[in-house]
Amino acid sequence: MDTISSHESNTNYLPLAGVITGGVALLLAIFAFVQVKSIKNDINDIRSLSDRVAGIETQLSQVAGAVQVANNANQVASNTHNSLMTVARDTNASFKKVSDQLTELRERVERMGTRTTTRPPQQAAAGGTATAGNTAAPVEAGTDVYTVKSGDNGTKIFRATGFSQAQLEAVNPGINWSRLAIGQRIVLPKK
Repeated sequence: MDTISSHESNTNYLPLAGVITGGVALLLAIFAFVQVKSIKNDINDIRSLSDRVAGIETQLSQVAGAVQVANNANQVASNTHNSLMTVARDTNASFKKVSDQLTELRERVERMGTRTTTRPPQQAAAGGTATAGNTAAPVEAGTDVYTVKSGDNGTKIFRATGFSQAQLEAVNPGINWSRLAIGQRIVLPKK
């Protein structure tokens, strides 16, 4: 008989355990290799994200600079607007003052012209200088005519012609000396 019996097998489990351990190790190595490759891809993705973040930080700093410039420009525009509004207000106030003063001067001139033209002939003769036409002798109309120009009033015409108010009123009884019209003809007395 055989010394080795079929019932009794003296199988050594050690080689089988070695093969199983080798297979598990191989599976773990493959799994680790896949994981390492995945980690390398993740690291590369992280590096590209890091580069993108650095680029975005640069762009953000540029945008922050542009925002600062825009804020400064807005402040300058606001200050300029305020200055222009102040100048406009001051100019308006000055024009109003000038307008008021011109109105006041116009009223004074009109009052002076009215006072000059409404003075009675006796006062003009008594208060003025004595000339040949101021005497009690009647004044006769001459052939000369004065044509009213722009800016003329009674006083200017009296001075320009050399005749007194009373003399001109005597030969021009229907003329309203405070309402002279340009082109109006005034008859001058005989000299």
